[in-house]
Amino acid sequence: MSRRYAGVAVTLVALAACRSNDPPPIAVKTKEPAPVGPQERSFACHVVARETVAAGTVLSGNVESVRVDVGSVVTDGQVLAIVGKPPAASLNPAPAAAAITAARKYSDSLQTSVALRRLTLARAQQVFAKQELLNREGATPRLVYEKALADRDRSAAELAAEEEASRAADNTLAKLEDQQRATLTQNREAVTALTAAAAAEVHAPAAGMVVERNILPGQPVTEANRAALFRIAPHSELLRAEFATLPAGQAVSIHAENVSLSATVGESGRFADFESRTASLRPGTPCTVTLRIK
Repeated sequence: MSRRYAGVAVTLVALAACRSNDPPPIAVKTKEPAPVGPQERSFACHVVARETVAAGTVLSGNVESVRVDVGSVVTDGQVLAIVGKPPAASLNPAPAAAAITAARKYSDSLQTSVALRRLTLARAQQVFAKQELLNREGATPRLVYEKALADRDRSAAELAAEEEASRAADNTLAKLEDQQRATLTQNREAVTALTAAAAAEVHAPAAGMVVERNILPGQPVTEANRAALFRIAPHSELLRAEFATLPAGQAVSIHAENVSLSATVGESGRFADFESRTASLRPGTPCTVTLRIK
């Protein structure tokens, strides 16, 4: 072997020896990605009544007083506010019907008696006229003539007295009837005034909780607010959360006043109905709605 090839062989042997002394390579383990779970997103919302009824008035005028506020629990027919000043009106007692009936019967009986007295007087006048004629001719005793004269005068006096009593009874009856008609007219006017006064009171159309008040003392009742001066929730436990539009049918969680409950977004995507089991959760309460995003 020549000197040149001998050097190359030595070099290869040396390189092989160096490689055999190198440490073995270290294996590196790659991490697998961790599974990602569903994420949650929360949105602000507020609690409103699912059903309300309006309380208003047909009258115009300024509100004199407001007797309830938002959150007040009212009964059916309770006065919520006074519009205008109710007129003072009272009912006057009318004559008793029995008194008028008795006066009418008395007047009728006197009229009958007057008619009989007139017949009696007519007969007495006929008898007296005959006796007067006979007396002139001397054909009747003086006592018979004088008796006929006395009977005629007595019948005339009795008729006059009976007619006077009948006129008085008629006047009494007429006064009672006039008083009754006048009283009925006054009472009709008073009832109209009282009805107007009652209409000036804004009444609750149903029992429940006042969830909205659209009037203050001193403010005028206008066409814009007269129909719904107040709104009342007859079932304050039937509530809904209102929020920005979310997917309809989406299951969500509602959190308010340390209360958490599950609900489903309605078809409009703007609310989720639920039922409250606690008095602290009421219309007007701020809330948070949370949904999971996969």
